[in-house]
Amino acid sequence: MLSNWSGHQTCDTPVLRPVGTEGVRSMMRQTAGSLRPAGTGHSFTPLVPGADTVVAPMPRYGPPVSAISGALARVDANAPLHALSKALDGSGRAFRNLGDINVQTLATATHGTGATLPCLSAEITAAQLVTADREVVEVPSEDLPGVWVALGLLGILTEIEITTVPAYNLRRRVGFKPVADLMGTMQDKWADHRNYEFFVLPHSGKGVAIAHDLSTDPPGKAPMDLD
Repeated sequence: MLSNWSGHQTCDTPVLRPVGTEGVRSMMRQTAGSLRPAGTGHSFTPLVPGADTVVAPMPRYGPPVSAISGALARVDANAPLHALSKALDGSGRAFRNLGDINVQTLATATHGTGATLPCLSAEITAAQLVTADREVVEVPSEDLPGVWVALGLLGILTEIEITTVPAYNLRRRVGFKPVADLMGTMQDKWADHRNYEFFVLPHSGKGVAIAHDLSTDPPGKAPMDLD
């Protein structure tokens, strides 16, 4: 059974887990009927249930980053973000922006956060996908907006070229405040911090504020629970 993270979306459809571009092509040659890629099941909506076959491509064997040229990195689209971050860091590079969770695959098209920072998909400069007719296609730059967050509509993403930045450290600050204070200061906080967000705790009158800023200090020991 396939289940998304929350368990709200489930289905008994067979799940195939090919490895790499050739694995995806071979799988598609042997599969009839409708097919939908599942990524890591991050979506809360029924994107996957209802297909004849569900495909959840696995990371290819070997390093997830195949090449780095200046700010551009060619990576395995189906590698999880934490593996890609670690590999990029080994070369002194990093994603410009990420969300709170790093276990999704890059092809899942997860969001980032920050008023002046683009989401992760907007950093894509080139892509390779396997189309429904089993052809491997290098997507030209003018067609990239069509695959940024296509979620399998045009094919299964196997490789992505993405813009990176020099590796950096962030200082994280977490605090509890009254909801009225959070609502009254949010515009200023968005302007003051690289990343700022807050979550209201229902029925408590309070919320959790989370801010991140660039830091040149050496990394400290993370608390047992970051939140």
